[in-house]
Amino acid sequence: SYYDITVDKTDSASYSKAEAQSITVELVNINTADIEKLCSLPGVGENTAKKIISYRQENGDFETIEEIQNVKGIGYQDYIRLQPLITVE
Repeated sequence: SYYDITVDKTDSASYSKAEAQSITVELVNINTADIEKLCSLPGVGENTAKKIISYRQENGDFETIEEIQNVKGIGYQDYIRLQPLITVE
């Protein structure tokens, strides 16, 4: 799946005008992603990625993206940051 986001155009040093208007981001499926893919998410390091995979192995697939908050170390603020970037297809 893909998710269109609008980027703050004030950071013109990082993005060309065309890029700043719309960037397409591939959603990360937290039910199938490997450590490398999970680590591509903001604020998710190798330890957190391993916890997500362990949670998935012990409890089965996530039914909703909100369930990621059940992973030790991922709180509500982390969920809010990850929400537009993850899926459970």
